[in-house]
Amino acid sequence: MQEAGVSIDRNQLAIYLINALRDALLIFEAHGLAPFLSRWEKLDNFINRPVKLIIGEREITGISRGINDQGALMLEQNGMITPWMGAKFHCEELCKQGDFPCLVVFYFLNLTCSTA
Repeated sequence: MQEAGVSIDRNQLAIYLINALRDALLIFEAHGLAPFLSRWEKLDNFINRPVKLIIGEREITGISRGINDQGALMLEQNGMITPWMGAKFHCEELCKQGDFPCLVVFYFLNLTCSTA
């Protein structure tokens, strides 16, 4: 942030982040994922892009259609949308474009990118 000319006290930033996280966790505990879905959709870098799920030796390709209220990835294949949880999510195309860090972990999916 200093490179951008912004000076922030690290302690104040930590306080802000902890309070925001606490508030979000209280909302999540009371209402689940539903209150966060509209924001997730706006920030979802995978939505409407080709992806590949890897489950053991099995590879499943399709178009990411976001997540459902349980946090499962909604994968479209041949016009049908199916929820998936607990798979490796391969986003090679995004890594080639440099749009996304090459390793991100969500609580419901292990998301990985590689350029190989």
